[in-house]
Amino acid sequence: MRKIVIGKGWSNLVSHLDLIREGLTDPTCTLTQYLDQQHIAAIRATNAAVINISGRQRMLTQRTAFFALRLVTASNPTQQTKIRQELEATLRLLEQSHQALIFGDDRLNVSGVLSPEIKKIYFAPPLNLDQELRAFIAAGYHLVKMSANEFSLENYQLNYIIKAAESSLLFALDQAVAEYQRESEERDQEIEQEQTKFYQQSCHATALAEAKAKELQKTVQTLQNTQLQLIQAEKLSSLGQLIAGIAHEINNPLQFLSGNLHYALQYSQDLLEFLTLQAQHLPQPLPNPISEQAEDIELEFIQEDLPKLLTSMRTGVERIQEIIANLRNFSRLEQKDQQWINLQENIEGTLLLLKYRLKHQCNDNPVAVIKDYQELPLVRCYGGLLSQVFMNLIGNALDALEDAEHTNPKIYLKTEQVNSERVAISICDNGPGISEETQGELFSPFFTTKPVGKGTGLGLSISQQIIERHQGRLICNSTLGEGTEFRIEIPVNAV
Repeated sequence: MRKIVIGKGWSNLVSHLDLIREGLTDPTCTLTQYLDQQHIAAIRATNAAVINISGRQRMLTQRTAFFALRLVTASNPTQQTKIRQELEATLRLLEQSHQALIFGDDRLNVSGVLSPEIKKIYFAPPLNLDQELRAFIAAGYHLVKMSANEFSLENYQLNYIIKAAESSLLFALDQAVAEYQRESEERDQEIEQEQTKFYQQSCHATALAEAKAKELQKTVQTLQNTQLQLIQAEKLSSLGQLIAGIAHEINNPLQFLSGNLHYALQYSQDLLEFLTLQAQHLPQPLPNPISEQAEDIELEFIQEDLPKLLTSMRTGVERIQEIIANLRNFSRLEQKDQQWINLQENIEGTLLLLKYRLKHQCNDNPVAVIKDYQELPLVRCYGGLLSQVFMNLIGNALDALEDAEHTNPKIYLKTEQVNSERVAISICDNGPGISEETQGELFSPFFTTKPVGKGTGLGLSISQQIIERHQGRLICNSTLGEGTEFRIEIPVNAV
């Protein structure tokens, strides 16, 4: 049985299949190259031609026997001449078809390459089809050349032709036709099997290529997210440096004001006491110009209001100093060493920075901040980073309350010690809440429900990373129409 090879050879095909598996070439292109439909059609056409010729040989032997019998029995010379011509033409067709099958014929689309099984039928006992067919054709030509007076029903050539056409030659031709048919069917099965195998391998290679493409796309997306986060972190770092620089520049003159206010308050107190003492010991009444000046400047009111004014100024300076301290604390986003921090003071510092928003957030309705602080131990952490988390979460709560145009906006702050090793901070609001679908995307980088230009979609993602850096967790619990809670749990001492 001949092995049918499709395309340009198995070695090249195996190499291309390896490339398909590795996703380095197009499976469709490879299959098109090695399963060429024209090539397959040519193979099937050849098979059909071989089967057709071998089947026609069977018919020609029957026809030869028929014309041989008519030639011997014909009494009319004209009929004999015509039958001789038909018999000779039939013998030529039989001889040509036999030669075509054995040696090939491009015009008949026959290669002449016989399989081992066909060779046995043609050239080996017991069938010896080639020998039988040649002897049959020779007997036919012998009859064509015989004279009419030699014809009889007892003629050796006639009897040989009729017997061969009915038995030995007919059987051998049937065997050849059956073998050609069987090999043709096997070739078709091989082609179908190879097509199926290559199709499966193509599907597998395509699936691998798609999986690798998705993996590559995911990697690229991750790299892009990381790059943008680094850019955002760089911006925050630059912002922190800017804040630290501004706070430093403001702090210098502020220290000058704070130091001098102390003396100004002391000096004003001394002057007021001197005026009071002078009024008690000067003769009465005072000279008119002095009395008039005292009335013009409302001396009594100044003596009463000046201490209050200076005290208020000192309170304002102290307030500015507190804001500056919180700004400087907030700017330390990238501090290298953890410190023991009072979390409640950290939260209060964040509230101080957000005080203006708390007062004028919801259509100038002040946001009520309800605190439930339980006593907490100092926590070893990155204080600046946690300040950033508190700023993000409280800022998001204020945004939610503003978007809902709440008439009674509230933010609840709660701290508690979960156990001896962990503490928790809850930041809640009575805003519109968050849907379950949105909650599933909250911590994804660049996901935001805020309008363009108002949110980057990085606040919660960065906050989660900061909490995870502290070996803690950040959880969102929300119900539509009721509000949202963000709960932070971190260890007291995250080593």
